[in-house]
Amino acid sequence: MLLIGWAALTAVEWRAERASWSTAVTSGFLWACVAAGTWWFAEMTQGPSSRTDRKDGRVRALPRRRVGRKDAARGSGRLPSR
Repeated sequence: MLLIGWAALTAVEWRAERASWSTAVTSGFLWACVAAGTWWFAEMTQGPSSRTDRKDGRVRALPRRRVGRKDAARGSGRLPSR
């Protein structure tokens, strides 16, 4: 994330902002660190997943939902026949 962001943002600074190459590299690295830090913070603060509540960390399967006649008819877009 950081390396790709650095390359992309350096190119943006150099082409769009018309900055010198050394300034573009420095600015691109700064903005890439901000983007990577924001991404990391969002990933770390989401909390535990409801699917990984086991002590061993393994992912458990989600429970299957039973579908009745009304739900099946509603999902297909057709009204149930009487």
